[in-house]
This record gives sequence, C-alpha cells and structure tokens, in this order.
Amino acid sequence: MPQCSDGLAAAVGGGSRRGSGECYGGFHSGFSGRFSGRFSGRFSGDRYCGSFCEFSSEPSSILRAWRGSRTPREPAKFFEPIFMTDIPLLSSGFSRYAARAYAARPELVAQVGALAAAPLTRERIAARLDALLASAVANALALPTDEQLKQALRRLRVEVFCAVMERDLGGVADVAEVTGAMTDLAEISIQRALAVVTADLEVLFGEPRGPEGERLTLGVVGMGKLGGRELNVSSDVDLIFVYEDDGETTGGTRSPIAVQDFFTRVGKRLIAALADVTADGFVFRVDMRLRPNGDSGPLVCSLGMLEEYFYVQGREWERYAWIKGRLVSGTSSEPALRLASQLDALVKPFV
Repeated sequence: MPQCSDGLAAAVGGGSRRGSGECYGGFHSGFSGRFSGRFSGRFSGDRYCGSFCEFSSEPSSILRAWRGSRTPREPAKFFEPIFMTDIPLLSSGFSRYAARAYAARPELVAQVGALAAAPLTRERIAARLDALLASAVANALALPTDEQLKQALRRLRVEVFCAVMERDLGGVADVAEVTGAMTDLAEISIQRALAVVTADLEVLFGEPRGPEGERLTLGVVGMGKLGGRELNVSSDVDLIFVYEDDGETTGGTRSPIAVQDFFTRVGKRLIAALADVTADGFVFRVDMRLRPNGDSGPLVCSLGMLEEYFYVQGREWERYAWIKGRLVSGTSSEPALRLASQLDALVKPFV
C-alpha cells in the first residue's frame, strides 16, 4: 500500500500516525481546511492517498504552496494538478480514483459536471438513482434483478463521490455538505435496496405477518457515523436489523416461512447489494457487529429480543453507541411508523 513518506501527511494536515508514515483512516483533515481532507486517503477503498502520498517523493512544492496559502477555501488556486489530463474537471487532475473512473466511463465527465453544479441534495441523488435503474430495467413495471440493482447503486456511488470531490476541490462544499451527501447516499441506497429485495422475496414467500395478522417490515438502524449523519468517503456503515414481532409469511408461491427467517434472507441480500465487490466496485462496507451478541448473535432480532438483551446483557458502551442509533430504512409506511415508535420507546430508557 502506498505510504506517506517522511511524515508528509502529518506536515500537511495531521493525518498520519507519527513515525509510521501510513495514512490515518483516510484523512488529511488539516490540509487547506476542506480540501483533500476527505479525498486524499482511502478513496473508494482504493487505499491510495490519491492526491499526494503516492507522489510524496517530491513534496516540496506542495508544502511550499500549502505554507504560503492564506485562503484555503480556494485550493485549486494554490495547487497544480498532479495528473495532466484533457478532462475539464478538477478531480481528474487531483485524484487517481476519479481519473480512472473517467477513463472507464467517458460519459461520467458530463454527468459529474452536471451534478457538481449545485449542492448534492437528497432529492437529486434519489432522482439520479431512479434514472440509473430506469435505464437498466427495460420493463418499467418489473423489479430490477440483483445484478441490475448492484450496478445502479455502484454507478451512483461513483457519480456522487466524484461530484462531491469536485465541489470540495472547488472550495464550494463545506464539511456539512460532504458528510450530508455521503449520508444521504447511504440512506437512499439502503432504502432502495431494501424495497427491491423485500418485494422480490415477498413474491416467493408472501408478506411477513405478525401474530395478529398485521403487516411487518424490516427496520435498518444506522449506528455510528451513519446514525449521526457524519459519514465521510472512507466510512463503512454500522447497521442493526430489527423487526417488530415474530410471525409467519403468507400469500407467496412457496410454503410460508417464519418471519425471522424471511427477514434474515432480506438482510443477507441487502448486505450483498451494498458490500459485494463487483466489476463496478462496491457501495459501502457493512459492519453488523454492533447487533446484540455481535457476530455470534442472529442477523436480525425482534424488538422483544432486543429489549431482553438491553436489560440482561447490555453494556455501558452499548448505551453510548445507541445514542446515535436511528432508523435509516424510512418511515413512510404504516408498519415502518409503528416499528419506529416502538423502537424509540424501547431505546430511550436504555440510553
């Protein structure tokens, strides 16, 4: 893995573990305020310090420019691109990741330019995913296949990453915009993948129903940086899967299965939609270890199981962790609203 030589990252922004020369979590956060602090590290899992560290054999001009800078909000004014390209985007000259993406998908240049022309709001990201899915699925009424869903999500990720990078390099995106865009990308990806996977499995096994016949849904709780709406470009997503109550599916083409089994299948396919590495990369790495009993516990748990865990085995650090926990799977449906209300009533006394 490329490493920062002679403490360049530390000198440029405090982003290196002193003495190791290795990038610290993908950040060089002091460098020019907003510039490169979120993109010079492990961008897209590339594990490149794409902007500087690979080229740290000649850091003097970079450091001179940095030391002489008095207006860090305009980084492009003080730094010459590391890569010389014909692409009229700042990101192509400062990021190996972006340069490779543009070379692989020439149409990406225009798309990133259009996206970067204004802040990347949740609505714009969702609309772009709709367009990608529409172009992938011939029949507008059909569900996308797993392959089509994965490709659309991964292409969206590249577009959003490059557009946010472009705005950050141009000095027009603050930290809140970058972390907000990354969080919105994660939430939209989770919600859309969850809807597609659930609908596909319901065709086979039917709708999940509770003991009173009520419709049930899987809730995805975002923890850590996702829960706090502070994701950066190198973050994974910490998730916990919960559902309201046990029961059985009904109305499918196959035999009914237990609700826990159904939601376990949903959860596994949701993780694959986000984290599987394909020819188009991945969307987010998924960490499920914050769930009750960690890796040794079930992938999904009912609210009753979660409550028992809280009061029998819940540890101090888990109380702190759940302060940021929130449902990121959406609350637009009646089952989701019911689940959100019950989860909130359960978590508040615990934290």
